[in-house]
Amino acid sequence: MLKSLDPYRLLYENSMDGLLLTAPDGRIFAANPEACRMLQRSEEEIRQIGRSGVVDLNDPKLPAALVERARTGRFRGELNLKRKDGTTFPAEISTNVFKARDGHEITSMIIHDITGRKHAEQTFKTLFNSVADALFIQEIGGGFVEINRVACERLGYTREELLRMGPKEIDSSESAAMIAERTKQLQESGEYVFETVHMRRNGTAIPTELNAKIISYKGKAAILSVARDITERKRMEAELQRYSEHLGGLVDERTKRLQESEMRYRDLADLMPETLFEIDSKANLTFVNRAGLGLFGYDREDIVRGLNAFQVVAPEYHNLAKESIDTAMRSNASSGNEYVFVRKDGTRFPGISHASAVLRDGKIEGLRGVVVDITEHKQIEEELRSARDRLEHVLRTNPAVLYFEEPLPDFSDTVSTFVSESARFVLGFESAKFLGEPGLAFWRSRIHPNDLARYWDELPSLWKNGQHTFEYRFLHADGKYRWINEQYKVVKDANGRIQSAVAVAIDATERKQLEERVAKAERLAVIGETAAMVGHDLRSPMQGIISATYLLRSDDSLAREARDNLLKSIDDAVDQSNKIVSDLLDYSREIHLALSGTTPQQITRNALAALKVPANINVQDQTRDQPTLTIDLDRMRRVLFNLFTNAIDAMPNGGTLTITSKESNGFVELAISDTGTGMAKEILENPWKPLQTTKTRGMGLGLPICKRIVEAHNGQITVISTTGKGSTFTIQLPAKTTT
Repeated sequence: MLKSLDPYRLLYENSMDGLLLTAPDGRIFAANPEACRMLQRSEEEIRQIGRSGVVDLNDPKLPAALVERARTGRFRGELNLKRKDGTTFPAEISTNVFKARDGHEITSMIIHDITGRKHAEQTFKTLFNSVADALFIQEIGGGFVEINRVACERLGYTREELLRMGPKEIDSSESAAMIAERTKQLQESGEYVFETVHMRRNGTAIPTELNAKIISYKGKAAILSVARDITERKRMEAELQRYSEHLGGLVDERTKRLQESEMRYRDLADLMPETLFEIDSKANLTFVNRAGLGLFGYDREDIVRGLNAFQVVAPEYHNLAKESIDTAMRSNASSGNEYVFVRKDGTRFPGISHASAVLRDGKIEGLRGVVVDITEHKQIEEELRSARDRLEHVLRTNPAVLYFEEPLPDFSDTVSTFVSESARFVLGFESAKFLGEPGLAFWRSRIHPNDLARYWDELPSLWKNGQHTFEYRFLHADGKYRWINEQYKVVKDANGRIQSAVAVAIDATERKQLEERVAKAERLAVIGETAAMVGHDLRSPMQGIISATYLLRSDDSLAREARDNLLKSIDDAVDQSNKIVSDLLDYSREIHLALSGTTPQQITRNALAALKVPANINVQDQTRDQPTLTIDLDRMRRVLFNLFTNAIDAMPNGGTLTITSKESNGFVELAISDTGTGMAKEILENPWKPLQTTKTRGMGLGLPICKRIVEAHNGQITVISTTGKGSTFTIQLPAKTTT
């Protein structure tokens, strides 16, 4: 029998619907793969169980289907089928009896699983029944084919009763007489809004506003009617009419004032940029301002026809919205929540809604509120989140350590509120070690003592200038000191008050080591450069010594005075040679300080005592005997001696040498001023450059040596000079100097 169907085998096996070949008596000859999948059985199992094992015998529609097929030879409709596991599913069945080539009757059964459609219909029914208004679907010119729960409750009929009725059975006689005319107008326009009167089962009338629209229902044109009970509105209209007749002009005036007040409210509401709305106790929108209509894409006619608040709220937020509305209605409490709203065209946007109760005569009749579109706010949040992710990536991958610092109340130090993860690579410890006041104590314990004092001395410059660079040695977790370079920037508020500081720290150890090697190489280069100068400078005093020695040996007749002069010239030559050698040694070797306590006045007087001051030079020592300095006395005396000597040399015709001292920001300043000729322009460009001098004697190492000694004390030396007026050298030394 199946061989006669071979030309259609490919279609049979690949059909998206289930196909069964059966006999009228219920036997099953064949089942295609889709039928096996639906019924969860093999083809052999389906043959064995026959039609009674496939069809749900308890389905009330089954007897009528069998009668129809027996009568006409075909059937098309819905039946419930059984799976192997005993569950049933709805299916659309199409059967047809035909004769095969051998004369046997065969029944074809096409099975289409409509589980999804049934689910969609159920969802539609749920939504259909959740609407606050009565809903009717009717055939054009015929009876009702679907109604919702509200329609049954309002009219007092059961669902089954209403489905056997039509508009004429529920309309008043006057309204029923207009059904044909209104149906015609509806067919012409596609949508029609009018008032009618519905009659309850008990005979009472319900004034109703009907919004009718032509739709497609189950493949056929039908009429969907939304019926809104306007009894209350009609009652109010009637009461207003009675009051109008009773009170006359008084009511007219009051109505006018109310209308003006309402108009002012509406006008004011329409000027607001946010969405303003009112809903009644059933969440129907009774007012939306111009901005709200524009935001949601509706017009005022949509509000008049009936628009529920839940229609503009995304379904997943319905429970939250219902809870908020119920709470506000019940307790007269203001509510505010974030929702996703739905426009008329289906697009969505995030927003925040705040609402409070509307009271009339002491009763809550609805809610009045505002909706704020927060789309831009959400976009900014996303941009901030993205920026934060990028910043976190930078912080994780940047080899430098980033600090966020807050100053202590007295600005004596800062406390870290954030330290990036790079701390464990640069400093050797996890970032948490440096946070808060415990972190500050830990940081202090790891700083080289000499550098910690200098750090505190320099800290006021940060608050004063708004930025500063610190360099110090930090004891790494590996037990070795690392040079750290910190660049700080102060953060101020709009009023200029210091709020915090941001710092970036890097490991400067290699740079420091390189600088030391470069400095040493430069000194060695200078030494090599001066080798020829040393030979030349030493040749002159040595020649004087040789000449004087020769005269002393060869001429015994020299007078005593002549001999003394020759011996003095030998001494001067030896002193000159010794100074050349001492300058060269001081410039070339490392400086190690031998510290002891003194005061600016004591060190100044000590240096002046070793100086031969010409009679035409007026020395004014204005130094103070405080504070105490911890310095290398011999080396600092030499610095002052060299500066005093240079000042005297700059005043060949006489002048004034002034020495002053003062304390400022943790430093002691010594200023040496003269009224001499001033420094040459080419020397002033870099006065600390070695081997440059305008004197006939000396190698030009005096000022470079002074600079090295001062810097070895963690100080600095500067000069200001004006041609023809003199020069001022300023030495800054820490009030407490340590090695």
